Amino acid sequence: DSLREVRAVVAGYRQADLGAEMAGARSMLRSAGVRTRIIGEDAGLPPHVQSALAWVVREGATNVVRHSSADTCTIDVAIVENELAQVTIVNDGVTGSPSTGSGLVGLSERLAQLGGSIDTERDGDMFTLRARVPLDAPSLSRESAPDAATMETP
Repeated sequence: DSLREVRAVVAGYRQADLGAEMAGARSMLRSAGVRTRIIGEDAGLPPHVQSALAWVVREGATNVVRHSSADTCTIDVAIVENELAQVTIVNDGVTGSPSTGSGLVGLSERLAQLGGSIDTERDGDMFTLRARVPLDAPSLSRESAPDAATMETP
């Protein structure tokens, strides 16, 4: 019982909040001199879908600051066809060849567990990161969640 309680606490700490991540992304991007526009909101999304998309916002905004020379960035949260929650992050600062770093690979794996996906696209200096998660995605149990599974049993 104690181990189950510890896992529940740790899983709760590792949940990300979409609204907080969008506010943090806006602040980070603006601090880096990137004009930022956020469209949509997280209201009404299931908590585990919000959490998954919050990780996308965090990673996407971090990548804009670290790997681009963007002047502008738009983060758009939307419901698509009443079936999918979608986050689209577009920036205008691609420099060089975009890489497939471990951050996007990790996000792809996390979203795949929920039946979701990540797509990227480059068009000139524009880069788009799009993540989708079904609104009816199954919630990951603590035992099957990647972060909880790494905890050792005494």
